[in-house]
Amino acid sequence: MGLRPEHLQIAENPKDKQLTMKVTLTESLGADLLVYGTLSDSNQQMTLRVEGHVVVEDGASLPLTIDTKNIHLFDRETEKRIES
Repeated sequence: MGLRPEHLQIAENPKDKQLTMKVTLTESLGADLLVYGTLSDSNQQMTLRVEGHVVVEDGASLPLTIDTKNIHLFDRETEKRIES
């Protein structure tokens, strides 16, 4: 499964979360803020891209939502994208 960093959003209501990200590092790029971390239930690394004015603390747990139309699936053996 693949997700682009800009297709994840911080959940406005924590009850709506689909994933939780443990923040390890933030990188300010001016207009954007890249947030690096891991899924709370695993060591799976992930990146989140949000607008540059958003404040995120290192070590924070962020509730995230995903628009399922932005999920990309790949065949494990061929590594080719599975068209939906």
